[in-house]
Amino acid sequence: MFTDIVGSTELASELGDERWKQVLATHHGVVRKTLKRYNGREVDTAGDGFFATFDKPAEAIRCASDIIDQLRPIGIQIRAGVHIGEVEQMGPKVGGIAVHIGARVASKASASEILVPSTVRDLVAGSDIRFADRGDYDLKGVPGEWHLYSIDRELAGEVPARPAVDAPAAKAARRRTVPALTVVVAAVVVVAIVIVALVVARGGSSNVVAVPGANTISKIDTASGRFAGTETVGLKPSAAVFGGGSIWVLNGSDQTISRVDPSAVKLLSSRAVGGTPTGVAYGAGSLWVTTQFGLTSGAPGSVLRIDPGEPALSKPPITVGSGAGAVSFGEGSLWVANSITNMLTRIDPNTNSIAGTVAVGKGPQDIVVGNGAVWVANALDDSIWKIDPKSGAVVSKVTLTASPTALALDGSTLWVASQIANTLTRIDATTGTTVATITVGGQPSDVVAGPGGVWVSEDSAHSVIQVDPKSNRIVRRLAVDGSPGGLVMVGRDVWVTVGS
Repeated sequence: MFTDIVGSTELASELGDERWKQVLATHHGVVRKTLKRYNGREVDTAGDGFFATFDKPAEAIRCASDIIDQLRPIGIQIRAGVHIGEVEQMGPKVGGIAVHIGARVASKASASEILVPSTVRDLVAGSDIRFADRGDYDLKGVPGEWHLYSIDRELAGEVPARPAVDAPAAKAARRRTVPALTVVVAAVVVVAIVIVALVVARGGSSNVVAVPGANTISKIDTASGRFAGTETVGLKPSAAVFGGGSIWVLNGSDQTISRVDPSAVKLLSSRAVGGTPTGVAYGAGSLWVTTQFGLTSGAPGSVLRIDPGEPALSKPPITVGSGAGAVSFGEGSLWVANSITNMLTRIDPNTNSIAGTVAVGKGPQDIVVGNGAVWVANALDDSIWKIDPKSGAVVSKVTLTASPTALALDGSTLWVASQIANTLTRIDATTGTTVATITVGGQPSDVVAGPGGVWVSEDSAHSVIQVDPKSNRIVRRLAVDGSPGGLVMVGRDVWVTVGS
């Protein structure tokens, strides 16, 4: 179970330290007592969030429903996602693909809503739990379309405009009981994802000129903090990169790459990949694309080299095995992370072949190259590894308190986003020490840093935020009508892709 209080930074500032602490204490108390009631096990707590597991999907659904009803009277709304699957036990922690899928499912839920994939719905068939079809969704980093269902539940009453610490009301809410739901399930581990949202009435006008919709890439003028242009690309755009005078956008659902002219904010072309693209980089005059789960031709996870001026591949695909995802170009080589084999592969662009491999941490999710080093974010063991690009030796390791999922390097500063903990961590790349940890909320999917500042895309919050590197505070938030994904900086302008 993962939790996130959306907009917690702004809300904490609005409520004041003492009242915010009371809100957190009330929330934590309700969640913990409800977990015990439904046999949920708290795995970790990170600031304003929780992570817990259950033995049965019905108990996870009942627990989420109970939490929703208890917190609504005090102005806290919950959205939840329940997924079922095997997990990897790593000491007191739990990891694995089921955890990541659960987090993605939860990110698609609305306030006071519980979402589940079809596997969970099928397992609780026969109970008195009712479902409403929510259709197919693309879950970031997970192959294929996922059919999701919403738990059909009636929630009466209006939500207060802002959280109020009301101990008697909270106690009365905790006395509520939920009818028992009986389900017989095979011995599996259920990961329940509960995302907490505080619904607060806020006034004031927005500085957004236009709100970009789904399947687009949009330019942000960082000087004014406004959107300065939007162009339609392919279906379910994700990662993007700048190179050769163009911005290249990966589109997961239609398996294409879109080429966009950043000066005119215009789509120039689209080309088929031949598989689901999962990572993109530019270097040595070429575009490099990974297909984490193979090509439609049957080839396993591969790296495709594309000449920007040609419609076809300039070289044969380089097979690196299923799991090839994150990719980055630097120090004269292409670097590819494999989240299944936990290997970092170096590709020589001169020979278009594998030049070496390096074992890294568990579940590498992102790579950034710069300042004479290769940095790898390992999500399953909460670490950042610094690799010497010449020798392949591990120079140092930084242990974090939350899973790193996206990286950005700006000079001697390494920015690390955690989609699970909803944080942005600032690390001194020279010493490897943590300088600051910022709660950003909304499941950050990407981070970019440079002349235009530090920007983070918030998947579930449907927004893009700017962080001031001097104060380490959020100074701007721009809304989008969809799930923001990849970020790329061109000069001082920032570009963001928006999926559905």
